[in-house]
Amino acid sequence: MPVRYVLITLKPGVTAEAYEKWVREYDYKVAATRENLIKYEVYRITSPINGHENAGWTHLERIEMKSLEQAAIDAKTPSGVELRRQLWGTYVEKSQMIDFATEVVK
Repeated sequence: MPVRYVLITLKPGVTAEAYEKWVREYDYKVAATRENLIKYEVYRITSPINGHENAGWTHLERIEMKSLEQAAIDAKTPSGVELRRQLWGTYVEKSQMIDFATEVVK
């Protein structure tokens, strides 16, 4: 099963508290409606990232799913489009976001 990681930088003026409130009250609820999703958590980064101390990343998303292809389809639904509109429009610097998918080494 693939796991996607996303490093997040908040927009200037957005507090961690405001972003985390949105995550708890909106983002997690939308995620819970996705059959493709196995587990989704947002983590607050609490220490420097070695070698990237000045990158500005504040949060990390861990998204465990059944299929990357289905995740791409889900992102194009009205709720997926609205989620990203809020995320990038209000809270997160899209240009500084880093994301990548992984697979477990067996």
